[in-house]
Amino acid sequence: MNFTHLMAFFEVARVGSVSRGAEKLCVSQPAVTREIKDLEARLGVTLFDRHSRGVILTHAGSVLFRYAETIFGLAFDAQREIKQLTNGTDATLKVGATESVAAYLVPAIIHELQNDFPDLNVEVMLASSTDAALAVRRRVNSFGIVEEKFDQGDLETEVLGADPIVAVTIPAHPLLSRRTVARDLVDRELLLTDPHSGLSSAVTSAYADIGLKINPRFRMNSQEGIKRLLLMQGGVAYLPLMSVIEEIRSGKFSLLPVCDVVVQRQIRLIRPVGAPSNETVERFRQIAKRVLAGLQLVSERRCVEEAPASDTKTPSYAIQADQVCTAGC
Repeated sequence: MNFTHLMAFFEVARVGSVSRGAEKLCVSQPAVTREIKDLEARLGVTLFDRHSRGVILTHAGSVLFRYAETIFGLAFDAQREIKQLTNGTDATLKVGATESVAAYLVPAIIHELQNDFPDLNVEVMLASSTDAALAVRRRVNSFGIVEEKFDQGDLETEVLGADPIVAVTIPAHPLLSRRTVARDLVDRELLLTDPHSGLSSAVTSAYADIGLKINPRFRMNSQEGIKRLLLMQGGVAYLPLMSVIEEIRSGKFSLLPVCDVVVQRQIRLIRPVGAPSNETVERFRQIAKRVLAGLQLVSERRCVEEAPASDTKTPSYAIQADQVCTAGC
């Protein structure tokens, strides 16, 4: 078995078609077919089941594909590290990130990162925390940005900062005119993500820690969907601050401080143990830490005890647009 055989097998397996695999490799289809047949003959197994719409891996093929992923991931790492020796940066930064991180945190980081490295290419893969860790482990991605803790010995984990999860509502909501505590939201028209999500688990756990059980009236497996529903019919929603920062700054939402409960998750950077560091990764880390620190400052604005004056037009407990920092704060 040689690299030529293995590369032909790997590309065909990835795309599920000999013809498309040949296109990826820029060689003829008969040449790819020949390489795969030679590989099957050398190994004494059938690697693909052929059918009218393409090919699928056999059990033996699945085992080989897993090793091929690792082999080519290591080859990519070697090429990248050699390139770093000459210019000190990555030419392409591949990042795996969870939904809210990919949608709301990473774009701000990339924007600033490319000011420092204008020739940098960035690829962001949307994935669960588990899948992001798997991609890092297989060297598919340079690193991952996740919301779960991983204790596996082959991954290094670094906490970049907290992901504040905040209560938000529309500006006219009556709760903004008084001091709000967690119990006020238990039986109200609360909007929350589905019960299996990390966000929902964080909120439920924080309330359980103070002896309360929340009963959301609406659940939805989409943060953007929850935001649209909140705009249309009001209520209160728990969402990551990073996902509603623009709506708060524009005046569409108000941040509702809940005085006796703090909900947050840790944002972590994961990468292979011993992975080489470089300017690009270090700068990414610095920007991420600064952005998360800015969000944390906003979320830590606490309630005051005295009631707002009756002639106050702007509720004392609503954090207003001019109090919310931008992503670069």
